[in-house]
Formats: sequence, C-alpha cells, structure tokens
Amino acid sequence: IGVCYFPLEYQGIFSTQAGVSGEKSHKYLQITILPDAIPVWGVCHEMNGPLVILRDSTGGEECFRCFHVTLQSPNVFQIFTEGIDKCYIKSKSAKTSCPTTAEIKNKIAREIMLYTSVQYNYFSNSQICSDDVFIGQIWNTQGRILDSDRKNCLVIGEYTGVLPDNPSLCAKLATDCRNPSMKYFTVYSCENSSQIFENIGVT
Repeated sequence: IGVCYFPLEYQGIFSTQAGVSGEKSHKYLQITILPDAIPVWGVCHEMNGPLVILRDSTGGEECFRCFHVTLQSPNVFQIFTEGIDKCYIKSKSAKTSCPTTAEIKNKIAREIMLYTSVQYNYFSNSQICSDDVFIGQIWNTQGRILDSDRKNCLVIGEYTGVLPDNPSLCAKLATDCRNPSMKYFTVYSCENSSQIFENIGVT
C-alpha cells in the first residue's frame, strides 16, 4: 500500500463553498487536511508534484481519486478534480483521470477553492529545531512579511475569473493586507474591462 504525506503548509482546517442557500448567502463546508489524509476524500496514496492520488475505503470497497492541488497563497488552495463522485478501483486508472493543464485552462475539470480556517503545527518539536530560531524570519514567495500579518490576510493579491452563470462577465477579488478586514470585489465585461457593473468593498 502506497503512502505519502502533505507538506506542513498544506495541513489545517479549511472552508469551501458548498452551494447557494439564498440570493446573498452561501453554505460552507469544513475540509481537514491531516499529514497523510483528507478524511472526506481519502488517505494520501501517491504524490507527484501538484498531482495527488487519494485512497478511499469509506464505501466498503477501496477506490482511488486524483486531485491537482496548488497552494495559491499561504491561505488559499486551488484544487482541480474530475469529480468527487468519480472513484476508480485501480490507482493506475485514477492517474489517467488526473486533470490536465488543458482541462484546467478550459475549465473542464471541477474547481474547488479552500480557504484557511486553522493551521496545524504537527511537527513543531524542540528536539528537532526550536521555534525561536524562526521568529522574525518568516518568508513567503511574495516577499517577507511577519507571521502575524500573514495569518490575518485571507487572500493575498488579486484573483480574476469568469462568472460561471454568465461567461461574458469577469470578476476580480482583491485585498490589501494592510487592511485585512476589507475585500474588494469587481464585476466587469470580459471584452471591455472599463465597463464595470459592480465595484464594492466589503468587510
């Protein structure tokens, strides 16, 4: 039986949008990522770069799913999959179902966004390396920021996409980490970005 482990920065409790319960309200589910499993989807069986094969035994018969996992920022994951309902008896079959770059680009693969709720620190061990050594030396790909600032800023930078219900409209989500409680959301014409339909700042 194969086994693999998620990096420490992947581990924690995350929220994901489950569906619309009203015009302006959404339902959210909690997804937990453990060192070796995402319990609602399976145990880590094999990992190759962003591609992860999970083994699920909850239905009585063992099956496998493939996920394309990308850490977009310290607090946001972007996951692509053929579908949560698709589960293969052989891991080799699951590998062939892994979302390709073209399927992701053309929005054929199903997208799941995870947002940090709680981060774990399973491997903090003074015998391995004291946490004091790293105080004030937290580094991220976008530049050096204090850990306290990073945790309070849910989405770092700007994210753009197409509205699923209306492909002619694009949306942009942006935050300013100096004011982490404020998020900026803009809806505009994909063909003419100066044609703005909605531009709001929410806290």
